[in-house]
Amino acid sequence: MAIRWSGWLAVLPLSMACADVLGLHRASLDPETTDSLVQPNVGVDASSEQNAPPDAPVEGSDAGSDPSPARGDGGLNDGAPHHAAPQDGTQTDAAQVDSDGGSGRALPVPTASSNDPASPSAVPSPSTVIDAVIPSCEQYCDAVMDACVTNEDERHAVYDSKYSCLKHCAQFPPGEPGDLSGNSLACRHAHALVALSFPGERQFECPAAGPGGDGVCGTNCEGYCSLMDGLCPETFDGDCAAVCSAVPDLGGYDVSQIEGNSLQCRFYHLGAATVSPQFHCAHAAGEQPCADE
Repeated sequence: MAIRWSGWLAVLPLSMACADVLGLHRASLDPETTDSLVQPNVGVDASSEQNAPPDAPVEGSDAGSDPSPARGDGGLNDGAPHHAAPQDGTQTDAAQVDSDGGSGRALPVPTASSNDPASPSAVPSPSTVIDAVIPSCEQYCDAVMDACVTNEDERHAVYDSKYSCLKHCAQFPPGEPGDLSGNSLACRHAHALVALSFPGERQFECPAAGPGGDGVCGTNCEGYCSLMDGLCPETFDGDCAAVCSAVPDLGGYDVSQIEGNSLQCRFYHLGAATVSPQFHCAHAAGEQPCADE
């Protein structure tokens, strides 16, 4: 009997150890004890969550997340579209996004430019091309020689050469800045600029910018007499205005009108007189070829 109890006593510690192991296993399967064994927010530092300020984002949470490239979407959130202002200053429309799956990248909206030729503000007008200063003779002659030309397509030249133009210009009264009428250099220059900007108006603007003025920059007789006085001062002994009033005025002018009894023929020979006054001043005064046959 003593031997039997001694055997049970030897087995008892081993049985108690097994019971402890089995009890622990049952506890891991019991819902009431499982909560105490499972740690909350796996992968999150619980102490940092408790100590975080109320408005601070919690790591691993979507709230208040930084739109920096943290989730492999190019730095854009999965929620509402992100409309970042472009760095080049172009205007964007929040309603316009690209179609690559709603990534939310804003598209630039082009704005009209005042420098765009198609823009109405880029269309020139006479008031924008006329200088508000009295030009030099160089400026006037450059403009009128560029705008008023004669070739196979048009016949608007009012001077044969820049040299002739400069000689005429020295006889014009300067006028006032912005003049659009009257016998002056300022008026002729203004209409030369208009002819330069508006080729379709050259048949009217070039004669106005020319030596006579064509009733715009003075009457043709005013232009004729001032030029005769400066370029051929010894040709007339009498009243130039009275003589001029009897000469036919055909209207307009270009350098192809070299003969016939007209003011236009006399203007041509005044131009030639800038080079050869001994021959052409008489023609400009009304002798052949600027006379009736």
